[in-house]
Amino acid sequence: MSGGSPGAAHWRRGVVPSRQASSWVAAVVCASVTAAMNAAAIRPWGLGALALVAAIPAFLAISRSRTALGGGAVAALASLGVNSVAYEPARVLFPAAYPVALAAASVPYLLVGACAARLRWAAANRFSDRASRILALAALPVLWVAAEWLPAQPAILGVWALPLGFVGYSQVGLPTAAVARLGSVAAVSLLVLAANASLAAVWLVAAWARAHGRHRSASRSHLVPLTVAALFGVVWAAGEVGSAPGRESLEFIPSESPGTRPVSSSNAGAGPDVLSIRIVQPNFPDSAYYAAQVSPAEREAMRRRLGAMVLAEAADLVVLPEAAWPGAIDLDRLPEVAATVGAVFGGSTVMFGAPARHLGGAGGLSNSVFLWGPSGLAHVYAKRRMVPIAEASLRPGSRITAATVAGVRVAPLVCYDALFPSDVRAAATAGAQVIVVVTDDAFAAVSDVPELHLTAVRMRAIEVGLPVVLASNTGPSALIAADGRVVSRLEGGRSGTLSGVIATDSSTSSYARHGDWLGGTTAVAAGGLALVAARGGSSHKRPT
Repeated sequence: MSGGSPGAAHWRRGVVPSRQASSWVAAVVCASVTAAMNAAAIRPWGLGALALVAAIPAFLAISRSRTALGGGAVAALASLGVNSVAYEPARVLFPAAYPVALAAASVPYLLVGACAARLRWAAANRFSDRASRILALAALPVLWVAAEWLPAQPAILGVWALPLGFVGYSQVGLPTAAVARLGSVAAVSLLVLAANASLAAVWLVAAWARAHGRHRSASRSHLVPLTVAALFGVVWAAGEVGSAPGRESLEFIPSESPGTRPVSSSNAGAGPDVLSIRIVQPNFPDSAYYAAQVSPAEREAMRRRLGAMVLAEAADLVVLPEAAWPGAIDLDRLPEVAATVGAVFGGSTVMFGAPARHLGGAGGLSNSVFLWGPSGLAHVYAKRRMVPIAEASLRPGSRITAATVAGVRVAPLVCYDALFPSDVRAAATAGAQVIVVVTDDAFAAVSDVPELHLTAVRMRAIEVGLPVVLASNTGPSALIAADGRVVSRLEGGRSGTLSGVIATDSSTSSYARHGDWLGGTTAVAAGGLALVAARGGSSHKRPT
């Protein structure tokens, strides 16, 4: 005699557990597909358009999750696609810390998936299962962007802020990146994720229609064209934002002869000011700098090589990369050091990176930028954002400033600084007309890190509507227009120079004027959604 309900019999025969197991497998597959597609999209492989559909599998899996843990696991696994690439510098610098960084970066997304699942439960108490899933899909872009934005804020995590985990970086080079002018890279992420959620909703409605035999043939034949039309609509709308008047407040004009200025900045009323720029990419290995620290002869030889590259052609401003000057410069002995620097760079105006020693060494070293020119040697900037662990011994700078070169305001940043949109905006609000980023990515020259760094710098140019000069020791170095286009570049792994001319005007972007309002708005909205999920998602009535 066998007792129990038919449901119990199903459990004994393993029917229900088998169904649950297959559901988990499908969810893992969906999350893995999203992770793989996003990883390919954010790599410098030219596949950024994949991000416009990459999140669809994970979003659909989250929207059908029956538990908060299931939704959170799917979101956390899917987030590894972007974060595994974004935190590749950690893999290069500290391989053992890389899994820790990925685990930490996935925690906010675990909460995103759990919140979306509970929101579905809450909606299921009032709406149909289909409607509750669509509402969960609608919430996911806001929750996801908040999970990207909040950990990237130094005001929240300090030196441990994680600034690279935005899916929006995948759109650099595409028209969709233009919306960064409205609200930083977070605006691009929101656009991309909203496109994914919308397409997932379209797919869900079409699947429901097929399952219920409603307009079966129509739903099948129209689904793909509708999806393609929606994607084209997203790209077109973003392109319209980017083509607004004043989009390129400053523009690079490639020039083989940077000493020739097509428009004179001294001609009042004759047009925009111009600044001829020349980047020097020394391609010195780390071993050469180590040798220069211990050997005066090697140090002098390196200075001579730098001087020869600087003096080879004339320009209003020559830019050397991060820590290009061998040896630290004592800030309390600048007049003495100026004689040495002048002997190397002559009459050129040079912006270069060097370690700065404060107060006779008592105040420690800072990763700094100096300007040599007609007025002598000046310390113009100290790096503010320290790379965790690697630069723990360095002294951070306190403010962002702009120096005037040939009538144009130039603001320098060092390496990691350029990964924070707020720092580049601070340079713009300080009056900068040109952003100069000096870096040395030699530690990761054989990885994608240098190209990813260039991608981030291009996004900064779009956000503030200013051109950016990227000077890298081992490359790539680039002249980047205000719309993020690479006007000219010098490939990595070689020494050489790159020249161009900048024409200036007074236009600025909405983000430069109003700040990161969108990121804060998504964070507040996500908090509201989390509250709704906590209060309404505790009901025993859950979708099946």
